[in-house]
Amino acid sequence: MKKQSSRSGIVYSTDPDFFSKNEDTDAPQYPARASQILHITLDNHHRKGKTVTLITGFEVPEHELREIAHGLKTSCGTGGTHENNRVLLQGDCREKARQWLLKNGFAKVKV
Repeated sequence: MKKQSSRSGIVYSTDPDFFSKNEDTDAPQYPARASQILHITLDNHHRKGKTVTLITGFEVPEHELREIAHGLKTSCGTGGTHENNRVLLQGDCREKARQWLLKNGFAKVKV
């Protein structure tokens, strides 16, 4: 069975005010890096006593969060992950992470 097209048969319109209801114009808007307030904390809750550095408050797209996490892990020389708009780094890397974030445009970093 052929899949239905999402364009509803309209290919071209000469109407300057034409707006297709299928167009995605509501792309999420994210604040600038400098205006985001990030919190860096040390956590070992539910981690079998292992310490992690937890960075929260990111308001960036998923692909950008992945790049930020990669840069932080490389800078701190440790492992980690990103999930739910936060980055987890293994060990106590608060000061190194703070320096990296300030250098990369995040002006409001609270430790």
